[in-house]
Amino acid sequence: MKAKRPAPVRGANEPRRTSRNSTRRTADAPPRKGKQAREQRPHRSAPATNPIPRPTDAPGRPKNASQAKARAKARKAKAPKVVRPPLRERILVKLTSIEVNPRTLVARVPFVVLVIGSLGVGLGVTLWLSTDAAERSYELSHARETNQAETVFVFPPTRADCVAAIRIFTPAREVPFAGHPTIGTSWVLATEGVTKGAARFVLEERIGPVPVEVEGDPARPRFLWMQHRDATFGPEVQNRAGIAAALGLAETDLIAGVPIQSGSTGNEFLYVPLRDRAAVDRARIDACGLEAALGKPTSLGTFVLAPDPDPAAHRVYSRMFAPAAGVPEDPATGSASGALGAYLVIHQLVKPAPRLTIVSEQGTKMGRQSFLHVDLTVRDGRVGDIRVGGSVVPVLRGRLRLP
Repeated sequence: MKAKRPAPVRGANEPRRTSRNSTRRTADAPPRKGKQAREQRPHRSAPATNPIPRPTDAPGRPKNASQAKARAKARKAKAPKVVRPPLRERILVKLTSIEVNPRTLVARVPFVVLVIGSLGVGLGVTLWLSTDAAERSYELSHARETNQAETVFVFPPTRADCVAAIRIFTPAREVPFAGHPTIGTSWVLATEGVTKGAARFVLEERIGPVPVEVEGDPARPRFLWMQHRDATFGPEVQNRAGIAAALGLAETDLIAGVPIQSGSTGNEFLYVPLRDRAAVDRARIDACGLEAALGKPTSLGTFVLAPDPDPAAHRVYSRMFAPAAGVPEDPATGSASGALGAYLVIHQLVKPAPRLTIVSEQGTKMGRQSFLHVDLTVRDGRVGDIRVGGSVVPVLRGRLRLP
């Protein structure tokens, strides 16, 4: 067995030896040659790493998907249920608080599709509520999107004697005045309570105020009349053969002795008299040929008509083409019907009377038959007090979810 080496004996004054790596220099010791003294870094406290204790009442993590679904179902059952009434009911609640004009509703509902209705049987008219900030291009784009003959935008009135202001757009342009949009909009405003049960009220349109009168229950009218201005007519178009050719017809299809001319009670149309219903049904518009026949560019709607063989029947069969306005054919044209009635009386295509009502059948050829009524008076050969009316049948209502 090997004996242990005895430890060396150190005197009292002899310093204790340390290893080379364990030797440390004090802060006041002079720095070594060739090396700069290292700056002492400030003391930094370490971040707290102690775990946050979990609340004792919190449930643990679900063990599987079934348990997670059960907990979600339980939370949903405990949550309070929010029941929102349909949009139409909310709109009606707001409408009941309106005095005369829809400014209150417009301020709260900036842009809402209310209803799509029809005049007679086949005519569509789209009614919107909008604010004053709606731009014309925005309105026109929505008119193209709905692709109706006219789209109506309803605004607060600027006149004290009007219940609402409306702007009317075809898919291609704005028109200052139109018949069935006025009738359809009046019906909607009456049924929604905006007119406050009035039998007579006024709408503000681009041509000015348009009086409206309702028959039956003012809250749900069975018939509506709109007042027209006195009719004015332009000079006779001399190129009868050219106009007939632009309609795909022969000059013999025109009524001899009755002029082709433009007329207006606020919106101008070209009236072309044809000898019978068959000629009206054969008509096909050629927009370029029509401009060539007129000798100038035109955006006029072309209204072809055939009076009843019996003038005492006070009836007329008609069609209207307006390709420049984005309407290849219109199933009912109220703005053209006022001047139509005056045209028939002036040229003795209907039997005259001090007061008479003419019925215009339109849209039959395109499968959307409509009947427009024209009421007027005749005094000393002058036609006045022109009214155009019809009934409204709602065909579609839509709802939107407000965020």
